[in-house]
Amino acid sequence: MVMTDTKRLYDKYLVERTDGKPLKGGRCIVLEIGDPTAWPALRTWADSVEAEGHTVLAVDVRALVLAAEVGALPYG
Repeated sequence: MVMTDTKRLYDKYLVERTDGKPLKGGRCIVLEIGDPTAWPALRTWADSVEAEGHTVLAVDVRALVLAAEVGALPYG
């Protein structure tokens, strides 16, 4: 049996910045922390922001991913 991949990007979420500034590029990709397929991407992003000097942000993201992995998310 041949499976056809039908996943595509589409507008599923309405994203706004809390500071009222416009989104860079006008769109966002939302990764749900409860989705295990998002974890490698979030770890890679954490590495990238850490390389830019945002160590605390990187630590926060890695901690959130770890909490999701062990089923101990602090919220929903």
